[in-house]
Amino acid sequence: MSTSYYNFKKPVTCVKVKMQGSHAKVSIFVNHALAGELTLWEEELGDFLNLFVEFGTPIFHSHYGGKDKGEILEQIRTPSGEYVMSENLETFSVSYLREIIAMREE
Repeated sequence: MSTSYYNFKKPVTCVKVKMQGSHAKVSIFVNHALAGELTLWEEELGDFLNLFVEFGTPIFHSHYGGKDKGEILEQIRTPSGEYVMSENLETFSVSYLREIIAMREE
């Protein structure tokens, strides 16, 4: 099992998705400032996110390393101030992902 992570299309710096029943509340950040929030039907979400996320080109992957290791992230080359979106539509700061890698390497 692996997960791919993707960059946002500039000038979008982050998109956060919160599911609420059959709807998705989508917050869009441009240059790290909230530009707006929208509510979409769940089935519209994928097409809408394609406007803001570079889904065709994953920037790194993670995979399950077994019971002892848990999820293993590849080396991340994206700057720490950036955000990425997983194929599961979860948004993470690169700083947070680097902290996870560091804790697991200790």
